[in-house]
Amino acid sequence: MQVNHAIPLFEYLQAWPGIQYVHQSNPQPYRKAELEAIIGPLCDGVDDELGFAPGAGLVSESISGLYADVMPGQVGVFAGAQEATFCVMQAVLNKGDKVVVITPVYSPLVFTAEQIGCDVVAVALERAECWTLNLEALRLAMQGCAMLVINFPHNPTGAMIDLSTLESIVSLCDEVGCWLLSDEVFRGLEYDASLRLPGAVEQYDKGLSIGVMSKAFAMPAIRVGWLCSQNQRVLRDAKRVKSHLSINNSLFDEQIVARVLPHANTIWQRNVALVQKNLTVLERYLSAEKARFHFIPPQAGCCCFPILKCRDAAEYSVLLAEQKQLGVRRQLG
Repeated sequence: MQVNHAIPLFEYLQAWPGIQYVHQSNPQPYRKAELEAIIGPLCDGVDDELGFAPGAGLVSESISGLYADVMPGQVGVFAGAQEATFCVMQAVLNKGDKVVVITPVYSPLVFTAEQIGCDVVAVALERAECWTLNLEALRLAMQGCAMLVINFPHNPTGAMIDLSTLESIVSLCDEVGCWLLSDEVFRGLEYDASLRLPGAVEQYDKGLSIGVMSKAFAMPAIRVGWLCSQNQRVLRDAKRVKSHLSINNSLFDEQIVARVLPHANTIWQRNVALVQKNLTVLERYLSAEKARFHFIPPQAGCCCFPILKCRDAAEYSVLLAEQKQLGVRRQLG
């Protein structure tokens, strides 16, 4: 297929033969029949009564099985990862606390701390042959901080760090005495499974690991996320915050999750295959657009972060939006 430089990226991807799915920040969601081929009939074992899940959660044991060294009692279950993030930040942070966040970043990881009244300091990933974290810059920024927020596999760059770097981050947190909040929602989507990191909760007594069904598992309709912590007070306080929000999870959702998680590796492999196939298409487009984009290929996840070289990114986004809106108007007549 010849690249037409006049059409925006999204139209190009949708027109490419064999493209699997153009989605947002998760792989193509599972279809019911596809999932049933793995776990059996969806409603097997589901209670007749479509009620609330017990407050303690039904899936703590299944979630703990995703980690090598996490016990069911170290798992809190929430209605999605964003709720887990909000609740734990509310539980451990206070107005005036310093929070260090590695950027670019999923915005609620910043906004939630700002709304509490924290002083948020950004440490940007550095761009070279790959996205890298400058540990010395991080060390300087972390002086006096109450929480460090990390996100690997990284959204939006698709970058990874190695175990040695994670251990260095943990050492810095231990030195400062701060919490380490690790957004791990893309854990499982490493293109090379040997790059998969342990959860921060396994590495550090103040490590807080967050996961969810919507991202690496590609099941956003199942509104279940989790927080893993060695600290029982933090889990208790985060659940108290949850009591002002969703209160309880869906019993149906949690019963499905308990059947899905034992098949995590099969599900991750399917999702990685889809992402890599789509990445091949994207790389062809960007290789033909080198004058406009600088592209560092991702190592994991389903997001990447091309750098626009030819014009202001905000201006370019507005242009694409206007072109898309004009196309919609033409279709409507």
